[in-house]
Amino acid sequence: MSLARIFNPLTAFVAACIFLAMVYGFAASHFGWFPSRLLTPALDYAFWSLQSVDTHRLYGARYDFSGARSYDEDGKVVAVSDEENNREVTLLTSYFATAAGPRPGVRVVDRRGEVLHEWFFDAAALWPTPRPDPMAVADPFQEYAHGTYLFENGDVLINVEYHGLVRMNSRGDVIWKCDRRTHHSVHRDEDGNFWVPVLSYADDLQTVVTKYRGLWPPVNVEGALKLSADGEILEEHDFMAALFATEHKALLWTTGPNALARKGDLVHQNNVEPLPKSMADQYPLFAAGDLVVSLCFLNTVFVYDPGKRAIKWLQTGPFVRQHDPDFIGDGWISVFDNRWDDSPGGQLLGGSRLLAVQPHTGAQKVLYAGSTTGGGLRRPFYTSLGGKAQHLANGRWLLTETTGGRVFEVDEQGRIRWEWVQEPERKGMICEVLEGTRYAIPRERVLAWPKR
Repeated sequence: MSLARIFNPLTAFVAACIFLAMVYGFAASHFGWFPSRLLTPALDYAFWSLQSVDTHRLYGARYDFSGARSYDEDGKVVAVSDEENNREVTLLTSYFATAAGPRPGVRVVDRRGEVLHEWFFDAAALWPTPRPDPMAVADPFQEYAHGTYLFENGDVLINVEYHGLVRMNSRGDVIWKCDRRTHHSVHRDEDGNFWVPVLSYADDLQTVVTKYRGLWPPVNVEGALKLSADGEILEEHDFMAALFATEHKALLWTTGPNALARKGDLVHQNNVEPLPKSMADQYPLFAAGDLVVSLCFLNTVFVYDPGKRAIKWLQTGPFVRQHDPDFIGDGWISVFDNRWDDSPGGQLLGGSRLLAVQPHTGAQKVLYAGSTTGGGLRRPFYTSLGGKAQHLANGRWLLTETTGGRVFEVDEQGRIRWEWVQEPERKGMICEVLEGTRYAIPRERVLAWPKR
């Protein structure tokens, strides 16, 4: 066969088209041109659909490294100075590898990712007598650490999800326990007391008909406890009753996975914390001590007056399955907007974001919705469940991407400046990280805490 027949005009034309299509494909992928914005979510969806998931345990690994990295303004990995490394620590809750296998626990790491201290627990040992209730958790891995608070002397307060609250010293000895089904967040107020969500059950028809008419037993009754630093219960609040006292109770019939059944976990509360006195005058509708509460299944955040036991303000959406609303000043409330959308990687709604709403004006703004680091490398930001956002003193945010096993810090321009990624438990699978919290406690002080 002659070369003329091989390299005829038609062959050259087809080859040129293929070459140009490849060039355009690379450019479209890099710059986000059509059809990249259509194909990328579809391919991502296909990829994440193939990943196995063990809820509140293992998820498909998203990142190609583990441990801690720091970045400069241009996204380049930089070394951390000794002075910077000693300045503060980060608390992490997850399942961590031990000689006895993976265990739920709490770790404190420095900016380089070195483990400085850790606590592990066994829920069955802490609460050996099972509590009879209509929705007892059967999964042995449902004893994970969720909300926490780290004391400067090395004590730690841990919400062992739906089992109870426990305070341990640095050696892991139990100082006190709260034998109620506390869960999710732990928040310390300006007086040194703690606010935590609490779950109880209305499982008899008479109680439900009297207090929550229209629902069916058993009903998860969500509320909050206020406890002293010594574990004394100072106040208890019923948010279901408060919701029923408003026209917003209609949400219980229209929103959430259990709305049709009208029983069980209807609201799934995941946060409660008070408005500090120091910024109360920046919120025209509220007063110091008012509580901001998140009801995940209702896509709803409200502010509650604990004195009058009444809801002052409530907003449903634009957040979806949100977590961790915080008073951040100037009338704004930040909301960790999971944007759970039934897709494996958040492809339908565009992933998670950090949103802010201003109740007295109705304004809203996006504070963070993803970024890149290291030469334009895309960092997906999505967690269907969990999630936490801490506004740091320097204006940055520390974000917890739970199902990604990642905690990361972004500056005010949305650039990633530090991140920590959980180590894979086995190939391609990592454990969730439910909380990442920064504390201004020097590294050397943590190393001096007594250990068992």
